[in-house]
Amino acid sequence: MMRRAANLCLVIAILVVVAAPANSSIRTYDEHLQIAWVLLQKKEYAAAALHYRAAAQRKPAALDPWLGLAAAHLGLNEPERALQAGHRALAIDPTSYWAKLRNAYAFYLLGDYAAAQNLYIGLVEQNPQDAEALLGLGTSRLRQGDAQGEADCEKAGVLLGPDPRVAECLALRRAKAASWTATAGATYLWYSDPWNNNGMFGASCSSAVTLRSGVGFWLGASYGLTLLRYQTSDFTQASPGGGVFFLRHGWSVGAYFAWIGSGDESVHGAFVLGGHGGYEGKRVGLQVDGNWSHYPDFSTGQVESRLTVIPARMVRVWAGPRLIALAAGRPPVSSRSTSASFLWSGFLGVELLPVKALEISLRGFYGPHAYFVEEYGLSVWSSSDRFFAGFDVELAITIVPSLRVLVGWRHHFGDRQQGRAHEFALYGPSLGLGAVF
Repeated sequence: MMRRAANLCLVIAILVVVAAPANSSIRTYDEHLQIAWVLLQKKEYAAAALHYRAAAQRKPAALDPWLGLAAAHLGLNEPERALQAGHRALAIDPTSYWAKLRNAYAFYLLGDYAAAQNLYIGLVEQNPQDAEALLGLGTSRLRQGDAQGEADCEKAGVLLGPDPRVAECLALRRAKAASWTATAGATYLWYSDPWNNNGMFGASCSSAVTLRSGVGFWLGASYGLTLLRYQTSDFTQASPGGGVFFLRHGWSVGAYFAWIGSGDESVHGAFVLGGHGGYEGKRVGLQVDGNWSHYPDFSTGQVESRLTVIPARMVRVWAGPRLIALAAGRPPVSSRSTSASFLWSGFLGVELLPVKALEISLRGFYGPHAYFVEEYGLSVWSSSDRFFAGFDVELAITIVPSLRVLVGWRHHFGDRQQGRAHEFALYGPSLGLGAVF
């Protein structure tokens, strides 16, 4: 009888402690921490968050309250608040495994799968037997169309055995057996000091399919109309193109082809053959692109290499040299030059993600350009006009997770038109849409 009474008193005491207000001045740091842990196990996340926050108020430099608060907010499906708590924990201990694990899941819930993947990779490298980290890495990769996520899920299945989370991960693999992207855009450019060209209109569209294996292909087309002042008809150019590529573990390689149709016989029938390859890791990458363009009377070649550095999660910087070789034949840049010439230039770009729904891209080059090829052959400058500098700005605004609006501005500076010295600028806006399925 005495034992039953004692047990009853103990139960009542525990209930009183748990039910006490989180901000009660009589509770110590340890008591708040213990109560929060009990509530967290009972999945009473809102009450647990109150006690974890009270514990953090008593000891702001303690790690455990912030870790617990992050877990409670994740249970409440509040990833933004979970990230705030996780960042506080990392400020106290930058090596905290649990803070990184909870931040990774918070990024995943926010739909920032790339950020989640980067954290999960580090966690798996630190503890290859952590099934939760393996599952997070697998789902993050599969959400981005990376087939390597399947292997991560299978490794987690070996550790966990029959588990519904593994089945969910593998189901995501089947749902992402192939991904499809599409882009379309239009631009209008003015000449600041027109000698013969008043302006030009351009439009392009492309679509790509990436299979689970990493193999993919793309098709596209572009159209350009240049308004001329002295000719009886304007200059038109249509360029269908396509290519194949392979993506795996950060490595990429591909080849592409484009054909040019035009009313100008000196351009009509030209074609572009090119290839690219490289690697990009968590912090650095290197890409090389080369192409050969054959016109009816002459040929050109272009090679560029791009070094990419990722100093922070929201910043990417790239730079490199570009060489354009103009073979002998039809005078390509100057009416007095018929020999082969080489045009060297350098380029620099910065990509910023200040918020999740906005991506800002700034690109520029300095050095002579003529007959240059962009966008894997979809954009070919088939004119002898020579540019010496320029910049492009583009904003990518995410409307819904699978749809983006692209708004840009191009401003290029030239010093020669149709073989004659003539300073001018080509500038104007662009508008496009991008979709991922």
